[in-house]
Amino acid sequence: MTEQKHQNTELLELGCSNFEIEEGQPDIRGWMVKNYEGHRIGKVEELLFNPTSCSVRYIIIEVDKDSYNIDEDKKILVPIGAADLYDDRLQYKNESNSSSPATNNRSYNPLSDGKVVIVPISMRHIMQLPEYLTDSINPETEMLIRNIYLGNKDITSIQASAPYDPNEFYNHYHFDQDRFYDGKQLSSVESLTSRSEQPKSRIRQRCDEA
Repeated sequence: MTEQKHQNTELLELGCSNFEIEEGQPDIRGWMVKNYEGHRIGKVEELLFNPTSCSVRYIIIEVDKDSYNIDEDKKILVPIGAADLYDDRLQYKNESNSSSPATNNRSYNPLSDGKVVIVPISMRHIMQLPEYLTDSINPETEMLIRNIYLGNKDITSIQASAPYDPNEFYNHYHFDQDRFYDGKQLSSVESLTSRSEQPKSRIRQRCDEA
């Protein structure tokens, strides 16, 4: 199987690699994606990960074009730590089930839709975010995506002036896998390296390839 590694990054698409989901971890590919207001965004198409650290970095989402009146298919990236996973478990701010749809305080009833990924996306984000194309992501694209999710208004000037340090870039709550998979919230001012425990592995090399 041919690995598709992105220019200037170490990111691979999981389905085009010799890696697989770690045993016991959910494979969210194909899951429905909604925002916190309960609006359908699309579905999880694939995962982008770093093969050295076996860390998932981004969720690749295929946008439901019929829901957003866009003419052509579009795929976008969501940092793994910016999303929420809902299956049969209650998450950190979802202490009880309710009939209410998703809300801004991240109260969501997983029984409404079953397995679903919740993302902080609006129509504005869908229009602003660059279209994801295989082999197209680079440091400039990653900086642009970060600034859009952070709500920075002057995206172009910030992107041009901010240096890209791969050793520090992913040390950010946007890439906190534990927050997504286990519902463990990380403070926006806390770095991933400041944790006492090591993050769990979510991806592993296939046994027949190791």
